[in-house]
Amino acid sequence: MKLFDPVKLAARNLTRRKLRSFLTSFAVFIGVALLTVMISLGLGVRKWMVDQITGQVEYTRITVTPKGSLGMGSSLLTSGSGSLSSDSQEEEIKIIDDETVKEIGDINHVTQVQPMLMMVAQKLRIEGQEQFLKTAIGAGFDIIENDAYNKKTLSGSLAGWYEKPDNILLTNRTLENYKLTVDDVIGKTVQLSFSKTLGGLQNFTQTKAEEFSYEFNLAGVIDVGSDQANFLIPVNAAAEIQALRLNMDNTDEYIKNAGYPFLYVNTDDLNNTPEVAQKISDLGYQATTVEDLIGMINRIFFVVQGVLAVFGLIALGIAALGIINTMVMAIYERTKEIGILKAIGATKSDIRKIFMAEAGMIGFFGGIFGTAGGFLFNFLANKGLNVYLTSQGEDPQNLFSFPLWLICGSIVFAVILGVLAGLYPAERAAKLDPIEALRHE
Repeated sequence: MKLFDPVKLAARNLTRRKLRSFLTSFAVFIGVALLTVMISLGLGVRKWMVDQITGQVEYTRITVTPKGSLGMGSSLLTSGSGSLSSDSQEEEIKIIDDETVKEIGDINHVTQVQPMLMMVAQKLRIEGQEQFLKTAIGAGFDIIENDAYNKKTLSGSLAGWYEKPDNILLTNRTLENYKLTVDDVIGKTVQLSFSKTLGGLQNFTQTKAEEFSYEFNLAGVIDVGSDQANFLIPVNAAAEIQALRLNMDNTDEYIKNAGYPFLYVNTDDLNNTPEVAQKISDLGYQATTVEDLIGMINRIFFVVQGVLAVFGLIALGIAALGIINTMVMAIYERTKEIGILKAIGATKSDIRKIFMAEAGMIGFFGGIFGTAGGFLFNFLANKGLNVYLTSQGEDPQNLFSFPLWLICGSIVFAVILGVLAGLYPAERAAKLDPIEALRHE
């Protein structure tokens, strides 16, 4: 046989049983479509999360938290002695205080150390507005002009804004919530209301009966992208508010007992960041770089993508059984034809090639249409998602990633699957005795 003769014969044989060939390819189509959708979803969400991180912070930034802490704002759960107790163990947590800020600031290659205090205000009211925001999210953070968190300064200036404790920055998120423009808020005052707590640090329980308010002067409006923060105030003002909420005498007592949940440390060069992070870790704190976060996300999504891909592989496994069944049936139906081919000189290798070509073509067409179906589903799902997000005032997102390697890989994988599924039927057909095959009715 010539090189392409098995392919021509395979194509002719498949068209003789159009419905059966279609149904077998359709099973491959389902498996490939499911596999590509699951993988593209995992890739898209991972890319979105990485973009969120890299879009908010510089690569030279290190996030410092108390080692052994429970996460965001977890230092509020610590006791006055700086330890977190449980029935099974006691883990010493080193509080991040002003001495820590100075100690880390003295490390070689450190250019800036910025404490941050996360805050939730029960109410945010803008002067002249009847309505107010409930549960406004913000932070005490002395942000500077070129900080990656600030996508754009929409109004005012960030130069030295935090030097006045009664200054406040509003975000694009707040303007969207209020449906206001920048011009509507220029020169206005902003009132934040907070609830005191019962039990201090040990028993973090809020009561609406003890509410207090602070009034701030609007220093500017910044664009923080898709972040949910509503406001930023100077970190010293935030510490004063937190101390009052926890019924403490002053900010020094608060910082000494509760500490800062976060420190943002900037280095002079990306190459020096791992070294600085290690020195901070040696001091007894948790130091996390942007690369650490990206690596963690990649590891998590490697597992997630594997789990998601299992569903597609199960469907493809079922499709492979369908290919085997179809090809075995074809052997019974074409036994005499196989005998004739052998009688006119076809070798066992030629017979194998014909049947494997048929199985490969079933996989190929299933892979082509399955990949196209997966791409179409992703496109429509993403469109629908963005219509919903836009209606809710959120920025459009792309949660499906369909790179070229996934398109090509899906098709090639489907062909390989088809060929592998065709191995047993092809070998069985090749071993048929030509004399017995010619006698077959």
